Amino acid sequence: KAKAKAKAPTPSESESEEEILDVDPGNITSKIKFIGAPRKGGVYRNRTYYDGFETVINKAGKIHRLRYNTGDCVYAMPGDPSEDMYLAQIDSVFDDDSGQYVDCVWLERARDVKNMVDGGTWKEMKCVPNEVFLCTTVNANPIQSIEGKATILSPEEFKAADHKKHEKDGENVFVCRRALVVKASKKKGAKKGNNMSFPEVKKVSGKGFQVVGLGPKKPKGR
Repeated sequence: KAKAKAKAPTPSESESEEEILDVDPGNITSKIKFIGAPRKGGVYRNRTYYDGFETVINKAGKIHRLRYNTGDCVYAMPGDPSEDMYLAQIDSVFDDDSGQYVDCVWLERARDVKNMVDGGTWKEMKCVPNEVFLCTTVNANPIQSIEGKATILSPEEFKAADHKKHEKDGENVFVCRRALVVKASKKKGAKKGNNMSFPEVKKVSGKGFQVVGLGPKKPKGR
């Protein structure tokens, strides 16, 4: 799973709303609201899927709202609190009898990919600063593990971005150009990273980053 040093960003003005409430300032509560019409799963029939979710946090007498939709890139809490936060893309949002979840597609930072390949391959990859790679691994995580949106841009968006503004806001900006596809097995004696490929990705509105030339990552269950 990918890791990011920076803390999750505070919701921007365009993404959050504040309402003054007459409550005890020491009282902090949070709620989850699903977005979109519920629909039953096809593969996982015990699941109900949604378009996204909204977190509503009451902190110090103010209401903060932040919406997450499928295709959004986010920070996710690791299992070990001493680790840096993971980077993920929301593949789907659902609930079942055991709780509320997001299916996460993980992203790996270039510095982590460097440790997976041999030196020659790494040199040929010509990674750019803050590059991340879209994985094909998808798994379910509790909605409560999502810790804010991550800014991950296509190469075109990255080139046009106002990086000075992002730096001023203390926000990390990542760029995603390729995926990390790992084959099921590796030949004995093969060089490090021989079982990996790095196909191109494209950013699709409402779906996020998608691998070019590959089929679905897994049955959607929807």
